[in-house]
Amino acid sequence: MSPTPARLLAATVGGAATAAYYATPDVIRSRTARGWTKAALLLVAAAAALPDARRTWREQRAGDPAPLTSLSWQDVADDAETSGDAPPAKTFRSLPARQQAVIAGVGAVAMAGSVWATVATERWLYRRAETRRLAGARWAHARTGLVMGGVGAALALIPDPPPAADGPTGDMHR
Repeated sequence: MSPTPARLLAATVGGAATAAYYATPDVIRSRTARGWTKAALLLVAAAAALPDARRTWREQRAGDPAPLTSLSWQDVADDAETSGDAPPAKTFRSLPARQQAVIAGVGAVAMAGSVWATVATERWLYRRAETRRLAGARWAHARTGLVMGGVGAALALIPDPPPAADGPTGDMHR
């Protein structure tokens, strides 16, 4: 299936914004100006992704039996109880305090680890490009940016899974 024009726009603008984001140290020396420029690039990429996100949201809403505005919290709770599955919050509250603490701790450690890994990767990319720049390489940060932008654009073009799939690999009952 070929990507929609909205998805192509999001991938192209997002990839270009990512490349520009990482290339800013080659063009803008002021840290403050780089920060504002990166914030603007983030807004541009987000704005370009909105049409595709809106289309996906509308498609999902069209398949829902009742519009979201007519649902109440009680309707959602009733649906969860009649489906045979307990709502996650109810299940969590039914656990002993020690298990709740372990689950919360694992979640907090996973979140902190994710933030740490992201910051460490960003710093490593910046330092690596700075080392190349100091060694005389021209547009050292832009080279990293082009790779990151290309990867981002390629990932944005991955098609959505089919709506009727029962699991990650599709219908398991065929």
